[in-house]
Amino acid sequence: MRRLTSGNKKVFTTFTIIIIGIIALLIWCLSLVLRIPKEEYLIEGDNFLYDENYNPIALEEDGMIRKKWTGNYYLKDNTTR
Repeated sequence: MRRLTSGNKKVFTTFTIIIIGIIALLIWCLSLVLRIPKEEYLIEGDNFLYDENYNPIALEEDGMIRKKWTGNYYLKDNTTR
């Protein structure tokens, strides 16, 4: 079996350190996203809401508006939960 030279060992070590750093960075970013408090708003039934194009939405039952991590708000009523 061929022995590794010191140059190859340095390259493998550097590559390993970079990969471990990237994995640690991804885990850190994931933990930041999971710690963000969720914004939820309870909407009572028999109300009218409007979407981003100002189209009316008739809400017959209670619903919940939630903000996702993308910054968009989503409405779910009791029939779509």
